[in-house]
Amino acid sequence: GRPPQAFVHALRLGDTVWIAHAFEYSAEQSRRLKQRARKRGYRLQITSSNGTHHFYVVPEDAFDEPGYEGGMTAFGPGLTAYLDRITEQLGDALAALGTEAAAAVRFDLGAPGESPASR
Repeated sequence: GRPPQAFVHALRLGDTVWIAHAFEYSAEQSRRLKQRARKRGYRLQITSSNGTHHFYVVPEDAFDEPGYEGGMTAFGPGLTAYLDRITEQLGDALAALGTEAAAAVRFDLGAPGESPASR
């Protein structure tokens, strides 16, 4: 069958880009993306409230830590880099469009247990 899909919704208002994922970003991972956005001239807010929830996004080195959310995802440790790339590209694109812009992106996650890093 077809691999599961997820949506990312994004909105730019003023100097802030809001990105709504179907995943919950760890504070550490979210902070890194926000710092990158500030260096590129915009503010980034990430939320996991877009209507679905596919578990957690954690730093790659924390994926196998006992008790950490990394073990609570079905899509493998490559998920973090894959979603970071989508977040960075979408944030940069909206930041370049002016003070008001919106976008929605649908992407394949792959089969549970499969790492999407090669996508």
